[in-house]
Amino acid sequence: MTDSARSRLRLNLGGNEIEIEGPDEFIQAEVRRLPALARLLTGGAPAAEVEDDEAFEGEAEETASTRVRLPEAFRDWIAKMPEKKTERMKLLWAGYYVQLHSRDRTFRIRDVNKLLEAQELTINHPSQVVHAAVKSGEVLRLTRGRYRVSNLVAQTIQAHFLA
Repeated sequence: MTDSARSRLRLNLGGNEIEIEGPDEFIQAEVRRLPALARLLTGGAPAAEVEDDEAFEGEAEETASTRVRLPEAFRDWIAKMPEKKTERMKLLWAGYYVQLHSRDRTFRIRDVNKLLEAQELTINHPSQVVHAAVKSGEVLRLTRGRYRVSNLVAQTIQAHFLA
């Protein structure tokens, strides 16, 4: 098997870390178990494993849109961003927006770039910004070229819409 067909997912919660490595299909299957594993790592009660993609996507939809009503247009998101916008912040907000509007609840760097360019915002070296966000746990790399913002980042962004 070639290295290009392998992926790695590292999750660090409260100093406890899980690392999963293998073929893309294996990683995708293991991603469904992440909510239960995260609860175990953070001291929560063990949860039942999510059995199918629909349940996993449903959980993502609930956390993304049920708690806070998020605007449909990204320009409305930009209005809620803090005055001083860092490159990482722009990437995380745009990534979360793309993630919520994608069928598989992920984002790609090129989609984030397109969205930001349409609003006349740019990120220098977006791949490096994503890599740093993955290392810090703000973004999860699900498969090659597919990412998802962490629940903490999603909750932080949602909090801006409550004010």
